Amino acid sequence: MTPPARKPAGKAASKPRAGAAKERAEAAKPRAKGAGKAAARQAGPAKPAFAEGLAQALAQVQALEQKLLMQTAKLQVMQEVARVSAGDVSQDEMLELFMDVVLQVTRSEHASILLMEDDGGHLRFQCVRGPASPLLKTIKVKVGEGIAGWVAKNGQSALTEDVARDHRFTGSIARQVNVEPRGILCVPLKGRRGLLGVIEVLHTEGRPAFTIDDLWSLEGLANQIGVVVENASLFSNHNEEIRRLEALTAASTVVNSTLELKELLKLVMDLAARSLRAEASSILLKDKATGDLLFDIATGDAAEAIKTIRIPRGAGIAGHVAETASSLLVPDCSKDPRFFKGADEKSRFVTRNIIAVPLIARGVVIGVVEVLNRMGGGTFNDADLKLLQALAHQSAVAIQNAQLFHDLQESFLSTVQALAQAVDAKDSYTAGHSSRVTQYSVLIAEELGLDAETVRKVRLAGLLHDVGKIGIRDSVLGKPGQLNDEEFAVMKSHPAVGGTILKPVAQLADVVPGVVSHHERFDGRGYPGGLKGEDIPLLGRIIGVADAFDAMTSDRVYRPRLPDETALAELRKHSGGQFDSRMVKAFLSLYDKGLIITEPSQFKGGDGA
Repeated sequence: MTPPARKPAGKAASKPRAGAAKERAEAAKPRAKGAGKAAARQAGPAKPAFAEGLAQALAQVQALEQKLLMQTAKLQVMQEVARVSAGDVSQDEMLELFMDVVLQVTRSEHASILLMEDDGGHLRFQCVRGPASPLLKTIKVKVGEGIAGWVAKNGQSALTEDVARDHRFTGSIARQVNVEPRGILCVPLKGRRGLLGVIEVLHTEGRPAFTIDDLWSLEGLANQIGVVVENASLFSNHNEEIRRLEALTAASTVVNSTLELKELLKLVMDLAARSLRAEASSILLKDKATGDLLFDIATGDAAEAIKTIRIPRGAGIAGHVAETASSLLVPDCSKDPRFFKGADEKSRFVTRNIIAVPLIARGVVIGVVEVLNRMGGGTFNDADLKLLQALAHQSAVAIQNAQLFHDLQESFLSTVQALAQAVDAKDSYTAGHSSRVTQYSVLIAEELGLDAETVRKVRLAGLLHDVGKIGIRDSVLGKPGQLNDEEFAVMKSHPAVGGTILKPVAQLADVVPGVVSHHERFDGRGYPGGLKGEDIPLLGRIIGVADAFDAMTSDRVYRPRLPDETALAELRKHSGGQFDSRMVKAFLSLYDKGLIITEPSQFKGGDGA
C-alpha cells in the first residue's frame, strides 16, 4: 500500500519545476534565435549571405587597389609631363615609360603604342612589348583595317573578349609575327588637335581576361598620355626645326670653306651623318664617261671597303636616284628590290634603312648623297628627308665647283709633269729623275706630318726643281767627263734660272722658293744664295735630300749608280752639314719601312749637279 501523502508531495514539487522551465524557455528565445542564425550561417539558408558579404568586401579591396594603381599611374604620367616640359627625355624614352604603366594597369605582357604616320592613312608601331617587338616595328597598319585601324578610324575604344568572333579582327599581323591573342583592348590616343594614334593591349593564354574596368582605366590613362605625346611631338618638331637651321647654317660655312674636293666631300658627309644621326654616310659621284656611280667618299666603319665599289648606271637605290633625279626614303632596304647588295657584301655593313638624294648642280645630276641606318635602331622620317635634300641643294654647286677646281689642278699638274719630262728628256741618264725626286719628297713631307697644302707644294716643287736646266747647253748636261769651272758655274745657275722661268706663273708663287733653294746647304756653303739652317725654305731642304739620294742611286753619263747602302751612308755622314738632319732622319725612316724604291743600274758609258 502506497502512502497517499507522497502523491500530493510529488505534484507540489513538479509545479515549481514546470514554471522555471517556462521562464527559461522565454528567456532563451532571443538567445535561441541568435543561436539559430549562427547555426544557420554554419549550415543552412544563411550561408550565401555570408559569401556575398565576403565577395563584396573583396571587391571593395580590389577596387581600392585598382584606384590606387590608377592614381600611381597618373602620378607617373604627371612626372613624365614635367620631364617632357623640361626637355629631359626623348619621345621614344617617354613611350617606353608609359608602356610600363599600361602593362601594369592592364596586367598584361603584350602591348603596343601605335602613332599616326604623317600621311594620316597608316599607323606605325612606335613602342612594342612582347616577343614579337622587332617584327612589329617593321609593319604598318592601314587606318580602317583590323581592330587598331577601326579604333583609329572611328576614334572609339574596342574591347574584344574573343577575337575569333570579332569581324574587325583580320589576323594578318598576328600571323606575320606568330602571336595568337584571345582578346584585345584598344583605345584611341587623342590630343587637342585630333587623333595621335592608339594603344592596343593583347590578352594571351594564362592572363586574366579584360573587363570593362580595364577599358575605363586604359581610356583614362590614354587621355593623359595623349596630351603628353602631343606636347612632346610639338617640342620635338621645334627641336627638329632648330636642328635643321643649325645644319643649314653649318652647311653654308662648310661649302664656302674649301675648294679641295676630298676635304669638301668629307665635311659634307660628316655634317650629313651628324645632323641626321646616321651610322654611316657616303657620296657617290657620277663617272662622266659611263654614268656609273663611284663611292668617292664615305663615313662609318666600312668606309674604306666601299670606296672601291662601282655601281653600274641605274643600278641600286643610288642608281635609281641618279637616273630619275628624285629622292628616296627607304625604311626597310631588305624589302626594296632596287637595293644594291654588292656594297653590303663587300663591306660587311648591314644597311637597314637609307635616304638617297641626288646632287644637282646647274640642272645636272653630278652624284648622290646617302645616309644609312638611323642611330638607335629607328628609321628615318620625312623631316630627315627634307633636311638631307636641303643639305644636298646647298652642297651640290660647291661640290661641282670643287670638281672643276680639281680638274683644273690636275690639268695644271699634267702640264707641269710634261714640262719636267721635257727637262729629263734632254739627258737619257736623267730620265725619270724629276718623278723619283718628287715621289721621295712627298714621302718625306708626309713622314714629317705636313698638311695637305704643303704636300701639294712639295709635289710641284719636286717636279719643277730642275726646270732651269732647260737653259743649260746640251754639251754641258751630257758631258761624259768632269765639268770645268766655267761649265760648273753654268750648271750651278739652273736653280736661279728655274726661279726666273716660273716667277710669272702666279699659281707657282709658293713653289718657286723650293725650286731656287734645293741646292742650298744646311751649313751655308750651298748655292745660289748661300742660305744657312732654317733660313733655307722648307721645300728646298726636303728636295735637297731627295735629289741627292736619287742622284747617287741613278746612273749618270760619267758613272754607274751607287749602291743604296753607300748613298744612305753619305746622307748620315753629311746630316747636319749639307743636309737638314730632320729631313735625313725622316728619309732613313722611310727607307727602313720599305717605302723608298730604287732602280737597278743600266749603265752604258757630264752632269755633275
